[in-house]
Amino acid sequence: MKTILIPTDFSVPAENAAYYALHLAKALDSNLTLCHAFIVPSEVAVQQAGLPLYEYSAMKESTIGQLNVLADKLKVHFKNDPDTSAFPVPIMHRESEVGTVSDMIHNLVRDPKQTMIVMGMAGAGEVSRFFLGSISHQLINVAQVPILLIPSDAKFRPIKRIAFATDFSDEDVQVIRSLSVLAGRYDADLVITHVKDEWENDQEHRQKEHVFLDRLITEINYPKFYMRHITDIDIDEGLELLSSEYKIDVVVMVHKKLSILTRLLKGSHSQSLAKHIKIPLMVIPENLHPIF
Repeated sequence: MKTILIPTDFSVPAENAAYYALHLAKALDSNLTLCHAFIVPSEVAVQQAGLPLYEYSAMKESTIGQLNVLADKLKVHFKNDPDTSAFPVPIMHRESEVGTVSDMIHNLVRDPKQTMIVMGMAGAGEVSRFFLGSISHQLINVAQVPILLIPSDAKFRPIKRIAFATDFSDEDVQVIRSLSVLAGRYDADLVITHVKDEWENDQEHRQKEHVFLDRLITEINYPKFYMRHITDIDIDEGLELLSSEYKIDVVVMVHKKLSILTRLLKGSHSQSLAKHIKIPLMVIPENLHPIF
C-alpha cells in the first residue's frame, strides 16, 4: 500500500482516524496525505461566477495552515506513544482543494490498488459529516479504493484478528488473498465469516462452503484463517457479535449490489451503524484487489 489518504474536517473523530492511519502507515510502509476540501461561501458564489484568485489563495493558505497544525499534533502523539517512540514518524503530505471531498479524492488517487482512504466515523451513528453533509454513501458508492472507517472512540491496537464477510464468490478468494498479506504484517488471524440466510438450503450451503474452503487452502498460502458462521441473526447483532465474542479488530466487506453492506447502508441500519460497530470497518470496492 503506497498511499493512505486522510480526509479531515478537523473534528475529533477525524483526528482520531488520522492517528490510527499513522500506525497503519508504519506497518504498511505507506505515505500519508492529510487532505481537506473547502467550499466557496454561498455569498461569494452568488455574487461572482468564479472564485477570485485572492479568495482562493487565502482559503487554501488557511486550510494548509490547519493541516500543518494537525500534522504537528499527530507527530507529537506518535513520538510520545511508547509503542511507536522508537520509529520515525511517517512523512505526511498536505493537500487542500476547492470542491467536494469526492472530487478531491478522485484527483489524488493515482493507483487504486495501492491507495486507501482512512476517515472518521462519528459517534452519533453515521459517518462523520464533512463540509457538504454526510459523504459516507457517496464515497462508498463512487470511490475506487478501499475505505477504512474508524469509530470515534476506537484507539489503535495491534491487529490480531481481521474478519472478512463472504458470500463464497470467486472474487472473494482474490480479496482474501490480498487480506492475507495485511494479516501477515501483524501475524493476525483471518476470520472468514458468512451470514447464512434463514431460507438457504443447508446441503447447498455446505457444498458451497466446502468448495470455497478447498480453494482457499489450495490457492492461499496463509495458515491462520478460520471459518465462522452467523446464522439467522439480525445484521446489527451480528456486528456486535463480531466485536464482543470473536474479538475482531477490523471488519472487511466488499461493496456489492446485494451485499450485507448494502443492507447496512439502507434505512435505520445506516443511522445506527456506528452505535453497533465499535471496531474499524473496511469497505473494498467490487472487483478491486488491493495490494497490502
